[in-house]
Amino acid sequence: MFPPLSRAKPVSTQESSTQALSASRTKLPTWVRALLLLSGCGAIALLLTAASLTPDERGIGTHQQLGLGPCTVRQLWGIRCPACGMTTSWSQVTKGQLFAGLQANVSGVLLAFAAGVYGMWSVASGIRGHWLVALADWQLLIIVLGLLGFTFTEWLIRLGIAGS
Repeated sequence: MFPPLSRAKPVSTQESSTQALSASRTKLPTWVRALLLLSGCGAIALLLTAASLTPDERGIGTHQQLGLGPCTVRQLWGIRCPACGMTTSWSQVTKGQLFAGLQANVSGVLLAFAAGVYGMWSVASGIRGHWLVALADWQLLIIVLGLLGFTFTEWLIRLGIAGS
């Protein structure tokens, strides 16, 4: 999955899928397995932490249960920061309250699901010693850029709405 790509000739989608399939059968080096287990357990730990919190009824402020202070942006400028509601949405997702999570922070709901999928995929791949599902590099890039793009767009919308 991570071997250097040859720049000599373009790879077709069919070839890319074939490469991904053969990568799913390739034994992963020990350091990759350890990294997968560590990062996957980290993602799962974040979800477990969110599950232990009680979502704030206002849709923001749940992070304060972790000993963090109130949002500085709200205190200084009186507007919701781009991440306001993120912890609340994660907590609500872990409790099956999807609509409330979407009201708190849409990107938070998507990222919570992504963390769950990534956590299970990486732990399973690390334990098995080869990819549970191997994706081509371009597929991973689309997923990551899609999540980042959506999150960034929501942040811009929040700042635009808050500023008007």
